[in-house]
Amino acid sequence: MEQRIQVEYGWDYARRMAFRIVRDTNGVVIDRAALVGADLPLTPRESARVEWLVRTHPAIAPLLGASDVRIWSGGFVYRKPGDLHCDRGSRCVHAIVAADHGSREIAHAIVDLQSDRVVDPFYGALGAKGKEHAD
Repeated sequence: MEQRIQVEYGWDYARRMAFRIVRDTNGVVIDRAALVGADLPLTPRESARVEWLVRTHPAIAPLLGASDVRIWSGGFVYRKPGDLHCDRGSRCVHAIVAADHGSREIAHAIVDLQSDRVVDPFYGALGAKGKEHAD
């Protein structure tokens, strides 16, 4: 028998993990599950927060003078076992700042929404703090 359901995925900031809720057509919860270790794309509100954190970071903000600068962050989740900031329970994502319609990278940061901060303003840059993920 076929049955229509509504499935909602999200991030529980209090529990530091992803979740799934399944509801029937009347909105009654059929199932609720913690998704330990799951990586979900960002919501529009989370993407906006990432952009604000990157645009206001003291090391990145001076690089954003061009009017055509864009920040991509929606689906680039970053988690690394043993990482100081981006291990289990984090909500780390890549944030790539680019100009010229995305053809010129200006900065590549790691933002942890769980701690609400840029944890590595210059990820992967030689001589930068990319390996330690420190402010």
